[in-house]
This record gives sequence, structure tokens and C-alpha cells, in this order.
Amino acid sequence: MGYRDLREFLQRLKQEGELIEIEEELDPQYEVTAILEELGGQESPAVLFKNVKGYNIPVAVNSGILGTPYLINIGKPPALPGDSRSLTIPGI
Repeated sequence: MGYRDLREFLQRLKQEGELIEIEEELDPQYEVTAILEELGGQESPAVLFKNVKGYNIPVAVNSGILGTPYLINIGKPPALPGDSRSLTIPGI
């Protein structure tokens, strides 16, 4: 399954309970960083900061989501570094 754009992808994450949306205004250097540190990264959901000081658009963050089935559902599975094989996840 592919997605037309990031908005559609984020909507799917929200439906699956894999997106945290934060409405309050936050400082990008300290508050956003602190929240991401608290979440831990690897197994945490994606985060959509809707009101970041200095930005006129929402900021979507989380490298942990890159290892989940959701990324693989965007298109083809990512290749392993230095390898021509693709990652596979059972049940996908």
C-alpha cells in the first residue's frame, strides 16, 4: 500500500494509535528535544508538534517509526546497507 503524501501517512499512524499530537507551543531547542528524549526513540510512536516556535507548519518527528511496518507499507521495503536484500517483517 502506498500513500499519496505525508499527510495521508500521518493520518494512518493516527488511526493505528502510532501518532502523538501535541497542540501547545513549544521551544524547538529545549522542549521538543526533551519530549523526544523522554519517549526514547526506538519503539515510540511518531510525534506531530503542531505549534513549534519559529515554524509556521507542523513538525513531524521520530526515527523510531522508520523501523515499523508502516514505513514498509509506503512502498517497497528499504534495502539493508551494503546489501541488495530487502527487509521483511512477518505478517506484512
